[in-house]
Amino acid sequence: MSNKVILKVSNCKYTQKIDFVVGKNEVTMIVGPNGSGKTTFLKLVAGIIGMPCSILFYDEEISNLEVSKRVKKGIIYVPSERSIFPELTVKENLRIGLSFIKNKIRKEENLKLIYSIFPNLKERENQVAGTLSGGERKMLSIAMGLSFSPKLILFDEPTFGLSPKLISSVYNSIGKLKEHGISIVIAEQSVSPIFEYGGMIDRIYLINEHKFTFSGSLDDIKNIEDIKKLYFGI
Repeated sequence: MSNKVILKVSNCKYTQKIDFVVGKNEVTMIVGPNGSGKTTFLKLVAGIIGMPCSILFYDEEISNLEVSKRVKKGIIYVPSERSIFPELTVKENLRIGLSFIKNKIRKEENLKLIYSIFPNLKERENQVAGTLSGGERKMLSIAMGLSFSPKLILFDEPTFGLSPKLISSVYNSIGKLKEHGISIVIAEQSVSPIFEYGGMIDRIYLINEHKFTFSGSLDDIKNIEDIKKLYFGI
């Protein structure tokens, strides 16, 4: 966890004990029970909601920037619900994010990158998104986040409601995003991804009652009992 810090959130109710930091090309996971504040925190970083705090992104204070300006700087929020346009084709959905890239060559290169990570979407690029399977729609929502050419993607419970097979596919895709130099934050309600996909996770935060209670690596969390103690003090 020695990578350059690209995001630091401090001086807010979430960070009373622990500042939140993300390193360049790191996968950071936030784990907490339902209602613990995970979604609100991601929306705070994305600029969808506001509260008094300091948010540094590549050493620039962005807490007063609106959502669109944060998107242009490379921060993308992917909500837990499938954020696609069902009446549009797969390619038309992707073109929405690609429209933020003004350079035509970069735009086409990014589309090629998306299709290299999600080859099934390439095969279905002319298919109406609403006719895709549930797993394919989830992959499309992740791919749409990538279409903006982000530096940091915030995934809000990307595996919610998915089968174990699809969960594995989602994390495999996230691993490929990391390989391409994208920093990632994943919010999950379940603790199981920590142990099943811990090899790709660089930093873990536990959150409860809108406060971070723990920050560390997978090695710092030995078992479920440790998590219970950190969450609930039992």
